[in-house]
Amino acid sequence: MCERPLTAGAPRCPNPLCASASRWFHWNIAAAERSGPLAAALNAYKYRGVRDWAPVFGGMLAELMERRRHLLEPFDLITASPSFVGRGGRDFDHTRLLLVEAGRQV
Repeated sequence: MCERPLTAGAPRCPNPLCASASRWFHWNIAAAERSGPLAAALNAYKYRGVRDWAPVFGGMLAELMERRRHLLEPFDLITASPSFVGRGGRDFDHTRLLLVEAGRQV
């Protein structure tokens, strides 16, 4: 479902969302493994508002979509999960900013 390699002998992905019978998607493309320095940069961007990462992540998304164009061409619309912005939510729409940067770079 998510392109993660299966552990030898495992019948399905260890990711609980992939293994869930109630998930709302058939497959997913991961841009990168969320670990190490990348995880730290993503956390800084999403949770500490370090907006300087938007062009970098936008570029990663644009490159991923170009590399996987053959999988994405049949779709009329690709959308991201929106960010909850405002009272009780984030102070900026990190998803929108990343998408704007990806579009700018394309």
